[in-house]
Amino acid sequence: FLFTGLLFLTLFTYSQSENYQWFDVAKPNGAAGSIVNGDLSSIEMSPNGDLYFIYYDAGSFNLTIKELDLLNNSWITVHSEVISGINFIELQTYQTDNNIYIGISSNNSGFNFYLWEFDFNQETVSNLYYGGTSSMGTAGEFDFVVDENSLTLHSAVNDPNGFLVVDSYDLSSMSANNPYTTSVPLNHHPSIAIDQINNLIYTAGSESTEEYIL
Repeated sequence: FLFTGLLFLTLFTYSQSENYQWFDVAKPNGAAGSIVNGDLSSIEMSPNGDLYFIYYDAGSFNLTIKELDLLNNSWITVHSEVISGINFIELQTYQTDNNIYIGISSNNSGFNFYLWEFDFNQETVSNLYYGGTSSMGTAGEFDFVVDENSLTLHSAVNDPNGFLVVDSYDLSSMSANNPYTTSVPLNHHPSIAIDQINNLIYTAGSESTEEYIL
């Protein structure tokens, strides 16, 4: 597969103006036969500037995390594990101060949520939720956020009936809480955001006539 990345350097001049220089980043090519699409890949940058490419390779059945070695313009494999026998649909990531959470959906409606925690300081990966209960349909469309203060994950999903549903997961016990089903039809991909200070969750999506925020 091909992956093209662009980074820019900010160059400061005495006039305080900024110029941007763009350059190509090396492609994190997999082995021969790799199959990766945009729905099953994500890119994240840690607070200290480390860049990670996270993807599921449907050719080798590997969930892989690669880190960019900027000085050598190459990618280093940080984690790779084989996950076979599952038809994955979508991969989403969410970053906190110390972790990157990796969520993947499958087309096995009702039991199709998978979650990993990547500690980028220790470079360790833990599986938190494997084929667990969720409200999303076979389309596997979802987005999620994590509140590490309460150890709760909130996800916005497109349920089998085409409505927006907010699921919550207790990360301390790895259990799903009661989902909240809205009455809003969802025609496109949902999005979710969290206000950590005021403990508020926002979801956004669109129906056939208008966009909305709940």
